[in-house]
Amino acid sequence: MLISPADTSYVKPLGRTTPIEKGLWLCWSGSGAEFTFTGAKCRITILGDDQSKAPETPENHARLAIEINGERVVSQQIADKVNTFAFEHSENRDWHVRIIKLSESAMATCVLSQIECDGTPAPTQKKLHAMEIVGDSITCGYGIDDPVAEHPFHTATEDVTQAYAYLAAQELNADYAIVSLSGWGIISGYTGNGERSGDQLLPPYYDKAGYCHQTFEGMKPQQLSWDFSRFTPEVVIVNLGTNDDSFTGEDEERQSEYCREYQLFLKKIRRLNPSASILCTLGMMGDRLYPQVAKAVAQYTAETGDTNVDCLHFTPQTAEDGYSSDWHPSKLTQRRAGAALADKLKNWLGW
Repeated sequence: MLISPADTSYVKPLGRTTPIEKGLWLCWSGSGAEFTFTGAKCRITILGDDQSKAPETPENHARLAIEINGERVVSQQIADKVNTFAFEHSENRDWHVRIIKLSESAMATCVLSQIECDGTPAPTQKKLHAMEIVGDSITCGYGIDDPVAEHPFHTATEDVTQAYAYLAAQELNADYAIVSLSGWGIISGYTGNGERSGDQLLPPYYDKAGYCHQTFEGMKPQQLSWDFSRFTPEVVIVNLGTNDDSFTGEDEERQSEYCREYQLFLKKIRRLNPSASILCTLGMMGDRLYPQVAKAVAQYTAETGDTNVDCLHFTPQTAEDGYSSDWHPSKLTQRRAGAALADKLKNWLGW
């Protein structure tokens, strides 16, 4: 049976996925699809975007995983325009298939174009809870498969499923949506010279289908609005400020600007998610701006009367716990943060 992955009568979307003419557009980290069937064969077709045509920059190709019955059987970058993955068993059996984009949206996207199997696919069931996470490279799982701090970025070592947000969702039996871009912030992206990086601000793209430097058949995901009816989170977690800190430093005026803009972003999140709790976090790669996060939440609540907002301070990483590439959190640090986030949601929301 040949189906379009955009048909939710056969497939459950994972994360923020967007249906387009060619299938299901996988842009943001963790986007994908999941289904079950009974049979012996399965064939999956993935289309690469224009980045897949650029063999000179393999460090930016999208990274994709396919899991069958809980085992990761594919973990590779999408280096061709058309990529086909075929699986076969000697006899009929029950299949649980999960397709998930491991790398972030900015570098490359891909399209889950076709699913073919010798049974009738069915979407997996919704999980008990639903959560959305808005963040930066920490949330993307930047460098998590590379334990050498001095190594640079490469999508081949990025894996959102080993980052705190995905891990917490798994522990809490929650469906998830992840909106995260490495180096981006509230008032400035990462800067190495103290000058503002104003073109890497996540709030303007929170309500987009994605953000990518590349195109798929002439189209960029930031040209499309995200349909908030496709996923309704019970809680939205915000983890932004690590990159802003490279700009604000100890400058009180810049810190105050961060606090003000943070409040405006909270208002945007509330407008688009009227019933969700909002949890504001910071700290894994430095917590200097955490007091401004707490201040933003307090001032936002005082102004709006919205008390369904809270904070969580993450313990900063240490050399003893190791690092991933570019001094990002190690697997151990990510696991500890995931456990802390899960505990917070259990205690705060009764999950």
